[in-house]
Amino acid sequence: FNVFLRALEEGAGAWYTPEPLLQYRWHAQSMRHTDGATLTGYMVRDLVKLLDRRRFRGRHEQLRRRLLAYNLRNLALISLVEGDRSGAWCAMRRALALHPQGPSLWRSALQLALQPGALRTRYADRVNLSPPSPSWQLAVPRA
Repeated sequence: FNVFLRALEEGAGAWYTPEPLLQYRWHAQSMRHTDGATLTGYMVRDLVKLLDRRRFRGRHEQLRRRLLAYNLRNLALISLVEGDRSGAWCAMRRALALHPQGPSLWRSALQLALQPGALRTRYADRVNLSPPSPSWQLAVPRA
């Protein structure tokens, strides 16, 4: 996803075809399986920045807003685990504003309001707060 968007930003040609031409494969050595976390702080923050910069029309814009909203919810959980409740609320409010129809977003917001300690404990093992590797830092230019 990121590679294609960055290539397009640099002027690469693109076209739309309804046939799937690419598929992701998860395997035993995927980061998803080896780092033990499902919410990696620097990856979620970069994805939020990436989605924040984009604008589309129609259904694609709705999908972008929904994807951004759920990643903002993830950012709220990461912020909560980091001990930043105000940052968690800021991300959660943005998520709800972008996709107010998301029932799991509202459940997360309710838990953040009523049981922040329990929510933090539940997600502590799933959040990876370690800094990015040098290869990640080189691959994601900072604007």
